[in-house]
Amino acid sequence: MISTNGNSPKPANLIQKKVEQNLPEHVRDAITRVGELRTKLKERAPGVGGAIGKRRMRWMIDVCTSWEMEELALLDDQMIRRLLDDGWEKNAVPSPGELGARPSRQVYKTTPNVTVSGVFASTLTFIAGTACAGLFLLSRRR
Repeated sequence: MISTNGNSPKPANLIQKKVEQNLPEHVRDAITRVGELRTKLKERAPGVGGAIGKRRMRWMIDVCTSWEMEELALLDDQMIRRLLDDGWEKNAVPSPGELGARPSRQVYKTTPNVTVSGVFASTLTFIAGTACAGLFLLSRRR
């Protein structure tokens, strides 16, 4: 969710749509599968806070930063079991290949939808337009 604290809801909506358009198609699947992994990890290592909670959080962070988004999206129940057995239980983060993952190119293509210069130019244009509109509105109030 993008928020401007109620100051400019339409620009926030436009920014949110732009962000959503530029997310890879497999992000939704990755979020779902990581959620399933997290649930199964909590079943295997229950508890709130303390040493186990910290270890669980650190391990999930390591998995999510070690694996590509498209690899996370390809997690299936068998891979999740192996990831917990070969990873969590041994305090390691195995690679997708070590878990028998097939190359992801057959499921998802990765093509960047946005460039840094494109984002910078768009953001700068948006800010300039907002500033001009604000100055115009302020000048009309006087």
